[in-house]
Amino acid sequence: MHDWRYVDVDGIRTRYREHGSGDPIVLIHGGEIAAGSADAWPPQLLELLGAEHRVIAYDRLGSGYTDNPRSDDEFSMRAVVDHTAAFLREIGVDSATVVGQSRGAYVALRLAKVHPELVQRLVLINSASVSARFPAEPVPSMRNYGVYYEQFTGDADHDSRLMSVTVDHITPEWAGARQQIAELDKTRDAKATFARLWESFFREFEIDKGETLKWVIRGGHDKPTLLLWGIGDPTTTLDDAVELFTLMQPHIDELRMHVINRSGHWPHREYPLEIGAEIRDFVARTTQTAHTEQEES
Repeated sequence: MHDWRYVDVDGIRTRYREHGSGDPIVLIHGGEIAAGSADAWPPQLLELLGAEHRVIAYDRLGSGYTDNPRSDDEFSMRAVVDHTAAFLREIGVDSATVVGQSRGAYVALRLAKVHPELVQRLVLINSASVSARFPAEPVPSMRNYGVYYEQFTGDADHDSRLMSVTVDHITPEWAGARQQIAELDKTRDAKATFARLWESFFREFEIDKGETLKWVIRGGHDKPTLLLWGIGDPTTTLDDAVELFTLMQPHIDELRMHVINRSGHWPHREYPLEIGAEIRDFVARTTQTAHTEQEES
């Protein structure tokens, strides 16, 4: 039902899976380059959304089983965003609901700025990367620094529990997939390159994040947007979500936020049916609103 596929995207072998048919929903996982993969999206969520939509989950550039960047110049968030755009075009997606979690939420928001034709609406889930109060580069004063750089051990089960409130979603299959990816030669290579290019990577990222947030504040982003936040995440708080909502509120009529207490960094894993229903209903409501407005005009 969810067999993995591979597609060549401008020379980058890219892993993805899809389920269902209809208007597309694209799921973008979190994590730095060489951390995270599309395995983070649970089957229950894919099945619920796939009942009415073509649901696509892929490994970002340099993550999971997707090829690493081919050069130091491509080892950047700009390249990750551009790879996402090229991937969607390669598989025949010209406009979609784009769902991003954690660092994937930044990719989704940046995609809406630089490739606006691809983004019909946004769903952003638990992300310090889109927070206006934090720099792009993790620093010791930030909540997520202590988790990622002081408490993580590299053991998939341990690290997953650290990021969660409930733990039933940490299945042997998911922990095993995470551990297997972490032990790939390509993952080790990407981590070493990331460490070597840390300063230049975040220098560019900082510029783009600031530019993107200014674009949001000035009303550049006015498409329907849903914020989904788990409260209990050790890397981001409700304040981050409320602040982002406040920045968007003057410019987006179809702006909603759904908050779940006692949920960690992956509310879509801890509460997949609730998160899936929120996404499904948001898409249906905003689609109907758009149709009504077109008829009235």
